[in-house]
Amino acid sequence: MIRAIASTLICAGLAAPAAAQTQATLPKEGPIDLTLIGQSTIQSVVLDKEFAHVTYDAYGSALAAKEGGFGDRVTARCLGSIQLLKGKFDAEIGSCRFVDRGGDTFFSRYAAQAADMPGAVVLKGSYVGGTGKFTGLTGSYEITRQALPSPGEGRAASVSFAKGTYKLP
Repeated sequence: MIRAIASTLICAGLAAPAAAQTQATLPKEGPIDLTLIGQSTIQSVVLDKEFAHVTYDAYGSALAAKEGGFGDRVTARCLGSIQLLKGKFDAEIGSCRFVDRGGDTFFSRYAAQAADMPGAVVLKGSYVGGTGKFTGLTGSYEITRQALPSPGEGRAASVSFAKGTYKLP
């Protein structure tokens, strides 16, 4: 049961918006409008019959609504954890590393609380650094995540939609 609940909740980090592969065509600031697809491996520890902790290691990629826009065609790796209380979502935190085609990276973190979850998984995040053309990247985003069928035992899959804003120095 813990794996079934976790499968509907994870791959969140992949929802953390990703930067575009080329800053040359990217405005210094603007909107984020991404679709992200990801898969993750799940490990869970049932601490007692009312409390469980789930960790995940997720991989995926992003496509911007506008080709070449912010976050278009980057890959991601995210690590995160979810706490379940009485079989229901209680809290989630995570962080991601995104890589563009040129090898430049940036990082984000995200979180959600049970009060933030009105039936859909909604995560809020921000940028916490980058390398190369993404040095100094700032911004914030909100992600709505939907579970997909599990690709196998101990795995989860999701599609996420990210909206927000970014700014480059």
